[in-house]
Amino acid sequence: MSVAVVALSLGGAVLVAGAAQAVPATTIVVQNEDGVVFADQPLQVSGTCAPGATTAVVAFEQDGDTVAEKSVDLANDGAWSTSLDISDAVDDVATASVDCFAYGSVDPIGSASEEVFVFPTDIKVFEVTVSPSKVRIGAPFTISGLCPAGTTVASVAAGGEDDDDPFLSKTVTPAASGAVSYTSKIPTKGVKPGPAIAVIACGVDAGTAFGMETLVAAAPTAFGLGEFTILAAPAAAAVPAVQDPTLANTGSDNAPLVALGAGLLVLGVGAHRARRVLR
Repeated sequence: MSVAVVALSLGGAVLVAGAAQAVPATTIVVQNEDGVVFADQPLQVSGTCAPGATTAVVAFEQDGDTVAEKSVDLANDGAWSTSLDISDAVDDVATASVDCFAYGSVDPIGSASEEVFVFPTDIKVFEVTVSPSKVRIGAPFTISGLCPAGTTVASVAAGGEDDDDPFLSKTVTPAASGAVSYTSKIPTKGVKPGPAIAVIACGVDAGTAFGMETLVAAAPTAFGLGEFTILAAPAAAAVPAVQDPTLANTGSDNAPLVALGAGLLVLGVGAHRARRVLR
């Protein structure tokens, strides 16, 4: 009977396994929501160390500074798990890493890391309403939310819950009360039926395209998200052509800011799924 050879790619290394059990590599798994973690929640991390290791040193770092660090004993099979207090982390990219040491060794015999983004914990979060909550492809829908009074600019994005890019990304001008109301149509191309998310970021000028990291660095005054469902277009009816969206309040009608929308959507989906876990 021939021996099956399986190649597994773990942390950039390739392991080949035959009839004998594969040698475990040094790995780290960070509990996150689409790459987003929350500073006000303990960070759960786990992984494995290569044979010969007796201790795992787990660290959480930003800009070369160590936010949290902990030494963890290994199980008999080399597995480890722990939680880190990352409450001192700032809203930026961070790296969770593990170095595995043998007893008495100075240099690690294995290392692994994972990059995540720390979600702002001091930002006001509000609910966003999508009307209708179930909207067919090609049909109009309205995204509404309430930014702090006096907010002069806001960004609106919408997309499928599992999509990488939004189908809608616009800059709007809220009313004096902070109210945002944006009406558009679900595009007839490039959009799939299913769960979707709408996101509003207050105080963020989307005149220049940027992603999630820059969005947080721009310090939005508030952030809102809401769920809705995209339905398939009616089979018997002709699908209406996509028209320019109308804006309830005055605002710019720039070309779709896909990079900004993607950042908004990733933040929104991460927060949305984390909320589900915490409920």
